[in-house]
Amino acid sequence: RFGKLEYGENPIVDTLFNISAKTPKLERVVEMYEWVEDSTENDKKVTYTYSKEWSQKIIDSSNFNTTNGHENPTSMPYEGISLVVEDSLKVGEFVLIDSFKDQISATEDYKDFTNAILAEGYTINNNYITNSIDPANPQIGDVRISYKVAQYDNVSILGKQIDNTVGAYDTKTNT
Repeated sequence: RFGKLEYGENPIVDTLFNISAKTPKLERVVEMYEWVEDSTENDKKVTYTYSKEWSQKIIDSSNFNTTNGHENPTSMPYEGISLVVEDSLKVGEFVLIDSFKDQISATEDYKDFTNAILAEGYTINNNYITNSIDPANPQIGDVRISYKVAQYDNVSILGKQIDNTVGAYDTKTNT
């Protein structure tokens, strides 16, 4: 079946920051600026180098070869989440079973922060909610939060039709 993906009239809302979008899926992406350790081996001598990068997970710096001056925070103030629409998904007159929601990808940057509610010490900078004093030069432990939305016009679905519902279709092979 091919057609327009319909997902109800109600927007998805991330109540933590009051971010709202009419989309089938909304993702909050939380990153922290952290130290990263890399190692290279040359003639049986290991060399360690340290760089800084944004990461969606805590990097445990306690196991670094050189911890002095390369300490990362041990927790993030916020978690990344994925929110999906509560209404049923439909293509034309066909209702899709809820497991189709797991297959939706949120890949488009969300850019409307007009109604965002920010925690103390956070600002909006280039489609990020951040606590960086100078976002162009972040410091270890700085946090940035962005959002991704799913944008679908027409979709193709393949599944088993039962009345006006489309569900999973399992095939059997003779191998």
